Amino acid sequence: MNCCKTAFFILSWVLLSANTVVLSQPLPLDELAKEKVYKSYDDAFNDAYNVVVMDLTGQNINFHSVKTKSLVNLQVLLAAGNPGLDFDQMFTKKFYGSIPYLQILNLQENQLHYLPPELATNCSYLKMLYLGKNRLKELPNTICYMDSLQILSVHHNLLRKLPDSAASFKVLKTLDISGNKGFDIEHALSMLSEVKTLSQLFLSDCGIGTLPVGISALYNLDLLNLGSNQLGEMPQYLCHLPNLVELNMSKNAITYIPSDIKNMEKLEVLVLSNNLLQKLPPEIGVLGRLVYLDISYNKLAKLSDSLFRLPAIAEINFSGNLLTEIPPDIGNLPTLKALDFSGNQLKKLPMEMGRLTELEYLNLKGNPILPDEKKAIKEWFPKAKIIF
Repeated sequence: MNCCKTAFFILSWVLLSANTVVLSQPLPLDELAKEKVYKSYDDAFNDAYNVVVMDLTGQNINFHSVKTKSLVNLQVLLAAGNPGLDFDQMFTKKFYGSIPYLQILNLQENQLHYLPPELATNCSYLKMLYLGKNRLKELPNTICYMDSLQILSVHHNLLRKLPDSAASFKVLKTLDISGNKGFDIEHALSMLSEVKTLSQLFLSDCGIGTLPVGISALYNLDLLNLGSNQLGEMPQYLCHLPNLVELNMSKNAITYIPSDIKNMEKLEVLVLSNNLLQKLPPEIGVLGRLVYLDISYNKLAKLSDSLFRLPAIAEINFSGNLLTEIPPDIGNLPTLKALDFSGNQLKKLPMEMGRLTELEYLNLKGNPILPDEKKAIKEWFPKAKIIF
């Protein structure tokens, strides 16, 4: 009997210990999404050793608790919208700076004027850092030496340039600088060309009037967002980024697309909405991987036949242009599933469109489509959602 009791207590101790030990290493990022999310200090402190993800977003917390040190397995901290916190103290060893495996940190919308000084030195496993919508005027050089940092978002701050050591980022994949007006793009590109891991760059709403030629040195980019700037053209050298998969140049003043766009062989998503384009180069038709094309709200009055040779295209947005007719060749797009012609001047569609057997969505709102034509279109696509 005593032996059974002893065995029971030993087993209980082992099980309890298993729930309270510090993890031997950080969890893979895809595993973090499966973890329970703790949404208050009280809930977290009552189950401290099991807390991996804590979301304190928008709770207006204005104090730190020494119990924070008990959250030894915390790996995701979402603390956006808490401007009353003392961020100088937050990442010292007394509080979150003593937590060994913090990987994802969100400090957006906290009125930060500078980065907490001990963040870079005490969070060595940090992979994702979100600092958007603060009041940052500069970033410290130390942030560039965070060996694990893969995603850095500093959108909508007051930054003028990147730190002089930005070329030292070791594994940075995604950088979001959007919304920093007057940002020195040329200086940034000269250093980012040394960051061979960089694959996604967000430069929207930075007041860019001319894109520096240095962009062509970012060979490994697969996503580039240049939306909401003042670009008047798509420069030729931009078309020679060999690995670009997604390009967004919406909300600019672009009047010209170079024929060199044919060199963007891996491009799958092209967004040119809200510009001043009157025509598209026929070379767009050779983009064999293009799946999504948005040329809405431009000045297009006519479409080139070459546009309808895209073998993989699934969705095209032509809305808000000046189109009065559609070429019959549109029937040559067997993969097309969604088509938006809203806000044009179309009275009818070519009967060749009836060959678009995969079409699931067709928007014709705001066009003077004749009644008999509407009936025919419904017969062409009995299973599609059609909006008149």
